Amino acid sequence: MKNIIIKDGNAYNIMQGNSFDISEELPNKIFILNVNKFGYFLEEEQSSEFNLVKKFYGDVEKQTSRILSTFKIFKNNLGVLFSGPKGLGKSLTIRNICDTAIKDNFPVILIKENLGNVSDFIQKIVQPCIVVFDEFEKTYKDYNKEKSDDLETQDSMLDLFDSTMSGKKLFLLSCNSVNDISEFLLSRPGRIHYHFKFNRVKIAEVRQYCRDNLKEEYFNLIEDICMLSTKIADFSFDMLKAITFEINNYGTPIKELEEILNLSNNNDKSCYEIIIETDIGIYTAETYINLSRDCVNVRLSNDKFEYSDFTFNFTKCKWTGREDGSMEIDSKYIIYRNKDNERCNPIKCLLIPKKSLYLSGLRNDEW
Repeated sequence: MKNIIIKDGNAYNIMQGNSFDISEELPNKIFILNVNKFGYFLEEEQSSEFNLVKKFYGDVEKQTSRILSTFKIFKNNLGVLFSGPKGLGKSLTIRNICDTAIKDNFPVILIKENLGNVSDFIQKIVQPCIVVFDEFEKTYKDYNKEKSDDLETQDSMLDLFDSTMSGKKLFLLSCNSVNDISEFLLSRPGRIHYHFKFNRVKIAEVRQYCRDNLKEEYFNLIEDICMLSTKIADFSFDMLKAITFEINNYGTPIKELEEILNLSNNNDKSCYEIIIETDIGIYTAETYINLSRDCVNVRLSNDKFEYSDFTFNFTKCKWTGREDGSMEIDSKYIIYRNKDNERCNPIKCLLIPKKSLYLSGLRNDEW
């Protein structure tokens, strides 16, 4: 064990180790922030955690280019939040940003756990770098919702993300629900400049993924897989990967896959816009729906802001074949009575998948 003494002004710092390599900047590698009895330190990442897939689907490359271009333009810190359910590409996008940044000579720092007050240490790094907080809301709680005297909270880190602070860092934060993100980070572009909201996989992405990963003999099932994706809450690439695996290896019919795969449960809800045309006008609503329920009451309003209750059998929904994932229900599976208990005639009903409402701070169970 060797000693090295570093003089900084009138202060002498003594360090111990087997070998030393002193430099003014961090190399363009991936580091994990850690802590020991001597304080915080960066440990070089040795695993293959950031290995990337061969092909990206969705907006991964577009978002990567936009974020890194903005970071190079910005003179100070840039914050980016990725929100949405698991399995939709948030972590993959972050990995691609980091991989591209390393090639551009930016070091990457991963913060995997709550290590206390890391803000001062991070701000000591003066060179431009990438700082990643994966599943930020789980590692750092919102103090206003879950008080803790032992761990650092989101609110105590606000200054770290502030674009007016000295330094130049790209902060990448992912979360499953913005309901657990501090109100002082949301709608604050000075701290979080971009907020990319991940929702269900799009029909075009489902179709392309299937053509890339299904055996050609099963291409006739692609449209059935697209139809299945429209009916599952927050349909993800993880689900799509499982479906293609089962079909390729066992030739499992879609109906059987619905029964044996862990795709959804009786409590799953997904956000849809409902548009129903009746003989007395058009009614709309945007709400969470469980498509496995055969008797659901939903309140819709017309253009005069008059509300009426409809009863639907959502198990009878059928995909329209459109790229927006919209579905139709036959009017015979819809019941309507107005406030005077008079019936009207539903003519056509359309369900259009929307961004999950909890991405705006509203949980599924609040409906």
